[in-house]
Amino acid sequence: MKTKKTSTTINDIAQKAKVSKATVSRYLNGHYEYMSENTKLRIEEVIRKEDYHPNLLARSLKTKRHKLIGIVYSDLFGPFASVHLGGLSETLEKLGYSFVIYNTLNSPEKELECLHSCISQQVSGILLRRSNTDINVYKSIVEQGTPIVMYDRYTEDWPYDMVYVDNYSVIMELLKRIESNGYEQIYWMTGYSNPVSTNVPRLQSFLNYMKSKNIDGSKFVHYFDERSENAYRDIHIELSKIMAEPSPGRKVIFADTSITLQFVLAGLKNQDISIPYQIGVCGFDMWNWSSVMNPGISAIYPPIRELATAAGQLIVERIEKGGEAERQKIVLTPSYVLRKSTERY
Repeated sequence: MKTKKTSTTINDIAQKAKVSKATVSRYLNGHYEYMSENTKLRIEEVIRKEDYHPNLLARSLKTKRHKLIGIVYSDLFGPFASVHLGGLSETLEKLGYSFVIYNTLNSPEKELECLHSCISQQVSGILLRRSNTDINVYKSIVEQGTPIVMYDRYTEDWPYDMVYVDNYSVIMELLKRIESNGYEQIYWMTGYSNPVSTNVPRLQSFLNYMKSKNIDGSKFVHYFDERSENAYRDIHIELSKIMAEPSPGRKVIFADTSITLQFVLAGLKNQDISIPYQIGVCGFDMWNWSSVMNPGISAIYPPIRELATAAGQLIVERIEKGGEAERQKIVLTPSYVLRKSTERY
């Protein structure tokens, strides 16, 4: 009868490489300090010959470090989720971490459930695209030893690591350049938001710009909910209001997200409104489709992939350095391109 082959253990590797079990363990965990190159090569050769694959689950249970990240995401049904999560997964996998994804649907209550699930799964750390305004929810988690990195969000009350895109200076610069092209009346079109979403500080940038010109910018802000089944009807209504308003000069619409920009362009096309001759258009673009439109659309491009990479690297650094690492605030800057949609004519 054929005997069953027993699995190779760390003890077997240590004996054949003529080193201690502790040395093999340090090698498997990537701790090569005080280990000679010859020792590393011997261990590597034995592992290769024995076709040894360490039991990562058993090791994580023993060390109580699962190398598992909880990604608590605000809306997986959103159009940008794949861009964010693709960058995060690539970064975390390169750093040797696995991850589990939670969808909060922009609900503070659902986010709390997801955070509790992260803790019950004993994740090593949490990457958070925040939906909740109550900072105490996160404080209790961090104080119990689970680090959190907030990304693609900025709030003044956040006391921990964060990675976000600062759109303020780029919006201000773009508005100035558009105005210099003869667009005297600027309208801000915004879709759905909650108090911690990215379009809140974007809107504030616009209001500050208008205030610097002694203009009440709130009078030129138009809202619609792109999630509504009546979104196209609603954007039609808002665009009709803008076109009907008297203006001392040329008008331009600034759309605060890629989705809002798409609705604006669709609405203008349905109403046979010519860009830029009847109205100028610009906004945020996540996919660079604005460059292939006719006419080309002036747009701001957030560094989404860089954002995901920085967030993934930061949560791993926080996990591995623990409280030794100082709180970090990584700020990224978007780029922008002016095109025909806001040119002078």
